[in-house]
Amino acid sequence: MTINFGVDGNAPKNNLFISRGDVAGRISLIESVIGPNASGKTRILQGIAFLAYLIGCSYSNNPKSDIPFEPHIANYKKPSEVSTKFTINNRVFEYLFILDNKKIIKEELKEYSRTKERITAKTLASRKWDSSKDSYILIDKGLGISSPTELRKNASMIASTMQKENPSDLAKLISDYWSKNVFTYNLWVKGNTEDSTMAFDRLVQISLHRLLEQKNNPVQERLKETLSKYDIGFSDFFKHETTLPIPGASKQILYGINHKFIDEEFKTLIEQESSGTKRMIVILDNIMDALSVKNSGIAVIDEIDAFLHPDIVEAFVDLFISPETNPNKAQLLFSTHNHRLLNALDSRQIILVEKNKYGKTESWRLDEVEGIKSTDNYFTRYISGAYGARPKIGM
Repeated sequence: MTINFGVDGNAPKNNLFISRGDVAGRISLIESVIGPNASGKTRILQGIAFLAYLIGCSYSNNPKSDIPFEPHIANYKKPSEVSTKFTINNRVFEYLFILDNKKIIKEELKEYSRTKERITAKTLASRKWDSSKDSYILIDKGLGISSPTELRKNASMIASTMQKENPSDLAKLISDYWSKNVFTYNLWVKGNTEDSTMAFDRLVQISLHRLLEQKNNPVQERLKETLSKYDIGFSDFFKHETTLPIPGASKQILYGINHKFIDEEFKTLIEQESSGTKRMIVILDNIMDALSVKNSGIAVIDEIDAFLHPDIVEAFVDLFISPETNPNKAQLLFSTHNHRLLNALDSRQIILVEKNKYGKTESWRLDEVEGIKSTDNYFTRYISGAYGARPKIGM
């Protein structure tokens, strides 16, 4: 499967398609993933979370632990391959892994450069497992790895190098991109973080705490305006500390929402709010993170429309479309069942997903479908089954 934000020269000249130093030209700010239930949409987005873990955080794992991913059952005994091409400060990198649950078999970091004549790539660092010697064959031209013995089987070269007292500038650059505030998402390597009710309630409290800590953030003010439009009576968030009437009890922090109707104001604890309002808070927190990153954040949101009205989902997407709310050109990758969005997006921003007869996920971008025209009504044609990626419900 390939998720590609890159577009050709025929893409519309508007705010949704921008230049950011990519050797391929322009990129899209938005990509949507659409398909039936259990088609593999979440798995696609999990690939981003897995890469962020593997590149930036994998050294935190126990040295003897398995690498936390599951290959497709039809490919269970074979190595899996995952790679990413990304841009940092107009530098274009490609990072590839071939691995199984026990070890990284091959790892390669390349950088691309462009001249008037051609595009070239140079290998900055690589390692490959040599089973005959039970060790890695290492090539390093920038990370500062002196020996393969510095590397762990279940951690990336970047994550391992960052354990040094003075890691190289290249290692810090890539580690910061993948392990800090560039990416924000509501899933991790093992699934959607909202699947557990208890975990979800905790997520809402964490999101409220973060929103309250950034009261002077202009992006947050814009997001609260969005919330007030679609949640009748919303005024602001609040945090209240109280002490339980029990001897020796510690303080308890309560979170909630201030409501205002005409001239009356009242407070409700977050536990009393609807599932939709709670979900809006979590998603707005993720969106605010991405929109606030000065060097362009990336929000990856699974099931962006869960519990939410279609108008609210469209308002979330509009926050990335508008230069006023997205001055730093943050990107959004999301999955959805809100098919109305099909007519709000370009064919280059729609990824369709379905499983084939072997149970494997297949994906394709709508502009790859033969005969697609910009004047087509994507929503109507998708509902009619013209593009595939619809549930096959028999009677």
